[in-house]
Amino acid sequence: MVLQFEDCVDCFDALHGNEFESCWMFDHSCGHERGRDDGLNVSNMGVKQGGKQATLHNSKVIVDNGFLGPHNPLLKVNDIQQFNFQ
Repeated sequence: MVLQFEDCVDCFDALHGNEFESCWMFDHSCGHERGRDDGLNVSNMGVKQGGKQATLHNSKVIVDNGFLGPHNPLLKVNDIQQFNFQ
């Protein structure tokens, strides 16, 4: 990560010189490597039916429309979303 960061700073300086002052922030937490065995993790999810895949836990009860967002007509309030093919 340090080498990549040096390259990023070099590119930024080449593009902008001393015109801008930059502030770089990183989220390099070890917590990203941890998680529940049945938690949502894209690397554990299958893209097709069948096959070996992790058994993921279901969502909590959907309590209001704000939880769903504007683009999900399949789920309703009081539903539980299932993350495994049924």
